[in-house]
Amino acid sequence: MPPTDPNEATTNFIQTARIACREIEGFDGKRFAPLMKALTRLLAASESLKACELEPDVSEFHIEAVELHAPASSSQDTVFYEIFDPSDERSVTRVSFEDCLRDIYGALEGGLRVLDHSVEKRPTVLWEWRFGYQFHWGRHLIDAVRFIMLSGIVEGRTDPSRQT
Repeated sequence: MPPTDPNEATTNFIQTARIACREIEGFDGKRFAPLMKALTRLLAASESLKACELEPDVSEFHIEAVELHAPASSSQDTVFYEIFDPSDERSVTRVSFEDCLRDIYGALEGGLRVLDHSVEKRPTVLWEWRFGYQFHWGRHLIDAVRFIMLSGIVEGRTDPSRQT
């Protein structure tokens, strides 16, 4: 059950973001089960964060995305298709799994680094994360979870390098 206390929800989100970032960093292109577990927990924590009242400070603050260095076994060839706008059947687009992970990681790790040095920025970082979840990296999170789930990778039914 998701936390109902806003402080509990935000603390849970930060812990879950750290775990997700470590799983993304350590992803070898083969072990999808731990990654799936971290991403689905991140999805639940992100949904709890949406319900929190967050007030960013009014300064010109922006989280700098952190670049994810892809593991050697990673490949841009692992692609899938998604519908960008569900109300437009022509909005099918090709997406790389690696790009999804990079965008999720960049936003979360960037915020975690700010929090590690400036805890007073917590409300603003959380607000930025919530905004990013709703309008950018959250879409990549849902796409990544959907790809892993529907492709059968976790159960060993398919080889992700053969997805096109």
